[in-house]
Amino acid sequence: MNNKIIFNSELSIEEVKGRGRYNKSFVVCINGKDNPTIDDFFKTVKVAYQFSDADLWDQVIDWFTDLDWIQQTSYVLIIENWTAFLEKDKIEKDNFIDIFKHNILPWWERDVVNHVVGGEPRNFNVYLFD
Repeated sequence: MNNKIIFNSELSIEEVKGRGRYNKSFVVCINGKDNPTIDDFFKTVKVAYQFSDADLWDQVIDWFTDLDWIQQTSYVLIIENWTAFLEKDKIEKDNFIDIFKHNILPWWERDVVNHVVGGEPRNFNVYLFD
């Protein structure tokens, strides 16, 4: 398993969504144009992933490293219009990459086994499209 962030995949957004559904993944597609600030992103993921709160990165990380209410056992996050995503919060855009790369993706790739009783690794890939 190799969870990763993929910039401008050779696949189209529709192909990524289709493969995700075929593999029975939980697929979320976010339009960067609708998420120019971190508050917009937090509101979007709160709804898309059914988080009870998502006002700070710490809360979002906690939820993204749980996801036990989601029946699917793999996850795909697609952000289209990547250039527009967090365009008003450039530092937060860097934080987004760092947090997924160093916290969320490694959690599902390997860390969950050591921190959750019966925890199993899961695929979680993030696709960023311009």
